[in-house]
Amino acid sequence: MTHKGFIWINFVKNIIKQLKISGKVERPYTGLSFTQAALGLAVIKVQPGSPTEKVGIRIAILWWWLMEKN
Repeated sequence: MTHKGFIWINFVKNIIKQLKISGKVERPYTGLSFTQAALGLAVIKVQPGSPTEKVGIRIAILWWWLMEKN
């Protein structure tokens, strides 16, 4: 979340809010490793038992179908 030495303020605000409410910071977990591909995302690893595996996503290329709808 850093870019050339800066931290996005909304990122920091979210962390502060979580710490005030629960005393800890929770991050989402997908169990998915990917890289950018020409047509979308190339899924390069799916962790066993992860939410990604449970919904049936496999190693493949995911196209930006949401972008096409806009």
